[in-house]
Amino acid sequence: MASAIARLAAYEDTGLGPEDIDALRKREQGLAELLARVSCGCAVPYTRLAELAQAEKDGRLVVLPCKVGDVVYAITSSTNIDGLESEETEETIDIFECTVESVTLYSKRSTQFRLFYQGVFVAIFVTLDDFGKTVFLTRAEAEAALKEREEAKNHRSN
Repeated sequence: MASAIARLAAYEDTGLGPEDIDALRKREQGLAELLARVSCGCAVPYTRLAELAQAEKDGRLVVLPCKVGDVVYAITSSTNIDGLESEETEETIDIFECTVESVTLYSKRSTQFRLFYQGVFVAIFVTLDDFGKTVFLTRAEAEAALKEREEAKNHRSN
């Protein structure tokens, strides 16, 4: 009985009523759900999220669109692909399925991705700014961009 009285006294000392306790529980549950969504369901402690937020604020965080070994789709000239162009072949702009061989970070705005096409070095380096313009994560995105580019070219020539 004494322990129940002590617990009731501790509860009364908080100054919170039952509705306040329910509101706190809902808030805590909402925060836990938010953290689970932000951390992609993996076990990322909120302290790590705080570190990442601080790194972003300090300009020390770069989120890469892909990683080494990923396949990307580059819209480029066949003359930019070593060993692919012969003297008789006309230069064509096409989509090349490439593998990211390396990523070099020089600065936040100067990150280079070295691409290989069928094991052959692509004679271009692409930057973060090229993603979504000339380099794409899916073939469908690359095809849509190439089609748009061709339509714009045809419109200008008419």
